[in-house]
Amino acid sequence: MQGKKQLRNLFLNLLAREATAALATAIVFALTVALNQTAQAQTPTTGGGWTEQVLHSFNDNGTDGNQPEAALISHSAGSLYGTTAWGGIYGYGTVFELTSTAGAGWMEKVLHSFNYNGTDGFQPTAGLILRVADNLYSTTYAGGTHDWGTVFELKPSPDAAGGGWTEKVLHSFNAYQ
Repeated sequence: MQGKKQLRNLFLNLLAREATAALATAIVFALTVALNQTAQAQTPTTGGGWTEQVLHSFNDNGTDGNQPEAALISHSAGSLYGTTAWGGIYGYGTVFELTSTAGAGWMEKVLHSFNYNGTDGFQPTAGLILRVADNLYSTTYAGGTHDWGTVFELKPSPDAAGGGWTEKVLHSFNAYQ
């Protein structure tokens, strides 16, 4: 009987985690549609096809992220922002910026490496939302104080060396409340 009870609790735990992740993704999608109404423009080639250009190849080198799973968002100044589910300094995902440089292609800058330290989230698989004062918002699949994911904000920090960014966890999901 004890084995069945443990199996049931394990199943309920997994089901609650998936429901929390689905809810977080739905919230980010709804906010993206409501707050970030953007249009994309692409230029076709003269022959009727499209030209693809690789902007950045991710490298699992201990600082760069890897496995980008969400779409990029664009800033009015021309930068692109996105997330990677893994990689970065701690290995738990990143938020990055791609900036076009004249004649040199695109340069990547990691804005935040997720730490999974008991408060920070990890595995940001949802897209970002760009809001007032260039703040970025999104969710993580796991981590936070209850290990069920987070909603986070990244703010430009002009006082930080190299124009850094400051992360703030706005909410830690808890499947048992």
